[in-house]
Amino acid sequence: MATFIGQSEEIREYQGRFIYMASFVVVAFLLLFIRIWYLQILNGDRFYKYSQEIALKPEKIPATRGILFDRNREVVVDSAPSFDITWTPQYVKEPEQTVSMLSSLLKMPKEEILATLTKQSTLPRFQPRAIKQDVSRDEVALIEAHHFDMPGIDVAVEVKRVYQDGPIGAHLYGYIAEVGENQLDELNRKSFQKYKLGDFVGHAGIEERWEAYLRGLDGATYSEVDAFGRKKSDSKNPIFDYEKSKKDPIPGKNLVLTIHRDLQKAVVSAFKDKVGAVVALDPNTGEVLAMHSQPAFDPTEFSRGVSSELWESLISNPNKPLLDKAIQDAFPPGSTFKLVTALAALEEGLVNPKDTVHCNGHYYLGRGHYRCWTWRKGGHGIVDLHKAIKESCDYYFYRLGVKIGVDTIAKYAKMFGFSYKTGIDLRGEVPGIMPTTEWKLKRFHEIWFPGETPPVAIGQGYVTVTTLQLAKLYAAIANGGISYVPYVVKRIEEPEGELIREFHPQVLRTQKLHEETLKQLREGLYAVVNEPGGTSYFSTRADGFDIAGKTGTSQVVRFTKADEDKKCESLEFKLRDHGWFVGFAPVDHPQIVVAVLAMHDCHPYHGANMVVRDVIKAYLKDRLDPATIRWKKKKPNA
Repeated sequence: MATFIGQSEEIREYQGRFIYMASFVVVAFLLLFIRIWYLQILNGDRFYKYSQEIALKPEKIPATRGILFDRNREVVVDSAPSFDITWTPQYVKEPEQTVSMLSSLLKMPKEEILATLTKQSTLPRFQPRAIKQDVSRDEVALIEAHHFDMPGIDVAVEVKRVYQDGPIGAHLYGYIAEVGENQLDELNRKSFQKYKLGDFVGHAGIEERWEAYLRGLDGATYSEVDAFGRKKSDSKNPIFDYEKSKKDPIPGKNLVLTIHRDLQKAVVSAFKDKVGAVVALDPNTGEVLAMHSQPAFDPTEFSRGVSSELWESLISNPNKPLLDKAIQDAFPPGSTFKLVTALAALEEGLVNPKDTVHCNGHYYLGRGHYRCWTWRKGGHGIVDLHKAIKESCDYYFYRLGVKIGVDTIAKYAKMFGFSYKTGIDLRGEVPGIMPTTEWKLKRFHEIWFPGETPPVAIGQGYVTVTTLQLAKLYAAIANGGISYVPYVVKRIEEPEGELIREFHPQVLRTQKLHEETLKQLREGLYAVVNEPGGTSYFSTRADGFDIAGKTGTSQVVRFTKADEDKKCESLEFKLRDHGWFVGFAPVDHPQIVVAVLAMHDCHPYHGANMVVRDVIKAYLKDRLDPATIRWKKKKPNA
């Protein structure tokens, strides 16, 4: 009985706890019911849509990059479809097996695939990684045939940049390349549409400078995928309105250039396999008609990723094919600079064109000995300004340079842009050097010695210029003293042709030169090509074209007295002198100026002269007005 009574008390104790437990269960179920009502009834539609959207796979629709046209609206740079094999980690179920299959199908080492994935490992799992770019249609077919065996592996359509003329004008046009991780922050600070790893961006030349206009805006769409990441076939009741979600890409803007495509081809044909640069300008506007640096590269090979072998071959080439020798490298201008010395002396009234000196082939200043280049024994003989320009007499210009001084020479050189960038709208231009007494004191903490002036007077010593700067100088002499800012883009247009922006000639400076100065310089330049004894008489003369110009030889290394008489052609290639020629035509009504740098070509009449002649003839053959050509007796063809 006692036991029973004790048990009753224990039951009553637990009955009191049961009330609390039951209350807890009721409240819990009530909260669960409220939560279910919230999810299923109040927000059911919204969460249903969200649950369905997570089965949607985002896909980028790349924007077509803008087209580059030449001045006659011929396409020089365009875009074409390209196919990439992509890997999306979110949908790849068996990574090791997938890597093995890709390696077999694409003939790629597994290590290369894994390295590519590692490189892009910082990307979100839902973002595709490009495993192999610009694949062939056969490779596309193989991947599609095994699509169900490799969930997460897709074929993406990208845009490939196509440069119609291969390496012709490569440095001017530039190229596009994949964005590097170290570029992202800087690019995204300046760009409305953010860049991601795997995107492509303009490098060098026009592609880089006008990237903001050429790029365009990518579009986007979605595709429905199953649990294995495979696209579902179209259904009658899609779970998502694809058309409403789709964002169409906006193509980039088109650029109409000042470049003449046929003239670019004529430049390369005339330049053959030489190393150096060619620049052709319209002296009346500053428009760049042609610009080419050699050796070059094919920018199309860069547009979808460059192989390590190709890159290594480019950077190890001693002739630096990645460097634009037209604007990114400067060289002593040699005798082409004598026009500046003559101009300075004439404008300062320090020389009478009819005054003569006797050139015996040697000039002495103190203990300094300076040789004249002449092949004649005993020098050029009696020389005035006209003959000095025509036969390029160093002796005459040594004397003239010492008479007027290095600072006066520099004053006029700088008036025409030497030691300054030309202002062309391309990145990477160098200013060159025009020495003065102050410059040397700042640079070397030394005074200027008189013996340093004679080399400067003939374009040697410390003087360096770019090919574009030299073309700009001769354009100003040809047109009467107007220095234009060189430019390469005429118009920016919408893809449909609507004008966005147009560019016009921009005068940088107008020099008020005496008519007699211009006459003396032009007559001397005309004699170089068209009078017997001219340094370019046998290689540049072309009847009916009235070409005027100046030869120049740029010394690469200074030789000892024992080596001075060695023939340039017998030297190692990298030790040979550079050849220059700058010419314009017709002399009285100039339409084109061409500057040519033939590196390590020994002498300009080995090639630079003939390049200028052929380029001028190619440009003027259908443009010449016979009334603008000087009458002269028919001379035998050179």
